[in-house]
Amino acid sequence: MNNSLIESVTDELLLLRKEKGFTPSRALDMPTLLQVMGGANQDFQIVKRRFISAIDVISDKGLAECLLASYGLLRGYENIPTLKERREKYEKVARRKQDTLNKRERMAIADLAPILLNAYYAGAPLSADFAIPHMGLLMEYLHVITIIVDGDFKKHTQERRIISLVDTPQGKKDGFAYHSRSKTNVKPLFGISEVRTEHVENGSLHTLVFSEPLQRNRAYKFAFEEIIAKDSISKIENNFAGQSFETPTLEYKQQIIFKGKIPKKVWYYKNLSDIERPGKPTSKNRLDIDKNGAIEIDLKQLYGGLRSGIAWEW
Repeated sequence: MNNSLIESVTDELLLLRKEKGFTPSRALDMPTLLQVMGGANQDFQIVKRRFISAIDVISDKGLAECLLASYGLLRGYENIPTLKERREKYEKVARRKQDTLNKRERMAIADLAPILLNAYYAGAPLSADFAIPHMGLLMEYLHVITIIVDGDFKKHTQERRIISLVDTPQGKKDGFAYHSRSKTNVKPLFGISEVRTEHVENGSLHTLVFSEPLQRNRAYKFAFEEIIAKDSISKIENNFAGQSFETPTLEYKQQIIFKGKIPKKVWYYKNLSDIERPGKPTSKNRLDIDKNGAIEIDLKQLYGGLRSGIAWEW
């Protein structure tokens, strides 16, 4: 992912203030914003209602009102043709200069972007269409590369980008819980200052401590490598590689590189329970391995502790 989704949404929210503000021709020309609000094929009034509802969630009601005025959504501002004129009217009400209003609008947009991404507001797209976050984190993307040699697991390399929905208390660093069904060790690549690992009977419990305290609405990238512990075996008991998504995730890319032995059948599965996983190959979910022994999927909207990934048969 070249551009962060939250950055794309933020850019469109900033642009949407200009000219006539939140009008049908302008709002329906913001592709990323429409994507996170339920898709492009919607009536403008539905989009408008959702947008105002999301702004209403902003905790600082002064910031929310300032933002509504900038978009021309505050009563009495609907037909004012430019952002400059809307600010000229609102500065008399707020008793603040226009440069201060601009700063307050940007502060409100910084709050609004994750609210829209979280889809946590009245009238938001249903959770079947968009992941509802919990646990204080939204996973913007997860990219996993798995190496398997002659049927034996060698390593996972994972890169993640998260959006924090809460501030970390002063003097404390957050930890990201990552569990494995095998006895493994984790090596930080970037964005992680410490790894705490407990090997238990049925696998490994890893806590990845972030390099800095998390701040609300900010995005953080981190990456790590997972390998089988030296005193363990690398044989894969289950013929699948995937994740469970307790933290709702907007995008999940799983790549597997098979070296030596190549499976006869490969397929992907999405949002299955632990019992259902990994499902069965069908005409709709079959995958083809390329000449280098690699296979890749790119899935959207993972949530609810359900399982997604790639499976195979030898």
